[in-house]
Amino acid sequence: MIQGLAFAMSTSDTPQSLAVVDVEKARAIGIEADDFLREMFNGFRHHYADAAVSIRAHLDNGEHKDAKILAHSIVGIAGTLGAEQVCAAARALDRSLTGDVDVDGAERALDDFGASLSRLIAYIDEHSPTHTVV
Repeated sequence: MIQGLAFAMSTSDTPQSLAVVDVEKARAIGIEADDFLREMFNGFRHHYADAAVSIRAHLDNGEHKDAKILAHSIVGIAGTLGAEQVCAAARALDRSLTGDVDVDGAERALDDFGASLSRLIAYIDEHSPTHTVV
């Protein structure tokens, strides 16, 4: 097992609200090898660590569609990795950017997303210190 992943891994003894990553979920869809899982997390970090900043820039520039596309992409990727908090926050952000955009609601959703993303990136930095790009 990846060193330290059990730290915040969801188990029957860990409330889901405290789990940063549900490794069991990632394994359930076929990510079995620890090295591959580590590469997946490092790749996520490399490509999406600044996603909240990018989405905010899109919103500031009135590029709601681009912000929605990025949020929607993260829903799928975070879900695949078992990063449930990031997935849920990205899903809420994605929904807030559907149809007539409520800018205040989108800002609140973006703040929540940014906080959960920061926790995930800190988790990756702590538990997978080599940032190999995939």
